[in-house]
Amino acid sequence: MWNSLLALDKLSYRLSDELAEDLFRQHTRKLVEKNISAALDRLKSRTRTVQDVVKVVEELDKILAFNNKLISLKNHEDAASFACGVGPVSVSGGKYDSEREKDDLKLLYRAYVTDALSGGRMEEHKLAALNQLKNIFGLGKREAESITLDITSKVYRKRLAQGVSSGDLEFSDSKAAFLQNLCEELHFDPQKATEIHEEIYRQKLQQCAADGVLSDEDVKALTRLRVMLCIPQHTIDAAHSDICGSLFEKVVKDAIASGVDGYDADVKKAVRKAAHGLRLTRESAMSIAGKATKEVTWEQLQGSELSLNVLSIVGETIKGQFYL
Repeated sequence: MWNSLLALDKLSYRLSDELAEDLFRQHTRKLVEKNISAALDRLKSRTRTVQDVVKVVEELDKILAFNNKLISLKNHEDAASFACGVGPVSVSGGKYDSEREKDDLKLLYRAYVTDALSGGRMEEHKLAALNQLKNIFGLGKREAESITLDITSKVYRKRLAQGVSSGDLEFSDSKAAFLQNLCEELHFDPQKATEIHEEIYRQKLQQCAADGVLSDEDVKALTRLRVMLCIPQHTIDAAHSDICGSLFEKVVKDAIASGVDGYDADVKKAVRKAAHGLRLTRESAMSIAGKATKEVTWEQLQGSELSLNVLSIVGETIKGQFYL
C-alpha cells in the first residue's frame, strides 16, 4: 500500500498540486473502498457466522489504521515534502458516496458500535475510532448518534437486568451511584437512562394492573422497582394516573353507558371496587368520573335532551359515590 503511495508522491512532482492532491485522494479512497466492499460481503452473507462478523470488524480496523497513518503524515514535521493531499481519507466522491450506498455504510457503522459494546462497556479508544469512522463514511452527527443510541440502549437494559437479577443494584450502597457508573461505563446519556427506567416501571405497572387490581404484592414489587431505579415520586404519580386512570375510566364509561335503569347495585359495586382495586385516591376517582361523563355525553348525545339528562344523572351519581 505504502509503495504505491510513494510512487504517487514521485508522480506529483510532474503535476500541479491540485491535480496531484486529487489523484492521491482518489487512490486512498479506492484502497478504503476495497476494505468496505470486503466488509459488506461478509456482513451481507446469507451464511454469515460469528467469524464473518469478526472479519467485518477487522476490515474496518484496517481502514482506521490506514486513516491514522495518513493523519500522522499530515501532522509530521516534514509534511510539506510528502504527496499533496495527505490527510484523513473519505468516501466522498467515490462509489459509496450516494444515499443508497450510505445505507450499507450505516450497517457497517452499526456492526462496529455493536462490537465496541460487546464487552458491556465503551472504551475511550473505541469512541475515538467511531468518530473517525463516522467522518470517513460521511455520516451526519444525528445519523451516527441514532445508531449508537439504539445499540447502547439495548446494552444498558441488558446490564441493568443483570444488576437487578444478581442483586448488585438492590444491595449497593448507593443505587444512584450504581446507575451513574453504568452510564459512565457505556458513555450513555443519563437522561436517556432515566427514560428507560420510567418505561420499565410503566411496563411493570401495566402488567400488575392488567386485571384491574393492584394487590399488596404488586404494590410491594412496584415500590421495590421504584427505589432501585431511583424514579421520582411525581413520575410515579403520573404513571399511575395515566395507566390506572385509563383502566378506571373504562369502567366508569361502561357504567354511564348502562343508563339510569342499568346503573344498579352491581354496577355501583364494580365502580367502587375498580377505584379501590387500582389504588386511586377519592380526588382522582372523582376527577376521572367527571371527565368520563363529559366524554360519553358528547360521544353519545345526538341532539337528544333526554340522553344528556340520563347520562348526566348517572355520571353525577357515580361521582357522588366517592363522597361517601
